[in-house]
Amino acid sequence: MTPQHVGSRRCPQTRRSRVILVIFAIIAILAIVIPPAVVVTLRKENNMGPKSRVFFPLYVYPAPGAWTPLENVYVFS
Repeated sequence: MTPQHVGSRRCPQTRRSRVILVIFAIIAILAIVIPPAVVVTLRKENNMGPKSRVFFPLYVYPAPGAWTPLENVYVFS
């Protein structure tokens, strides 16, 4: 004997529920297809100028002792 909650599962019968299902499917497909298409088309254009061959670090380490005044204020306050 099949449980009642499993036996009641079937494809949507009404036209309205089928339309809603199709709309959700189209939105899901567009959500998957559009971002890669945008990335690919933007990557082809070289609108940022020539590529640099010089490496720039993203973080510059401070000189030794540069944080000492801030540490002193934090410790004594």
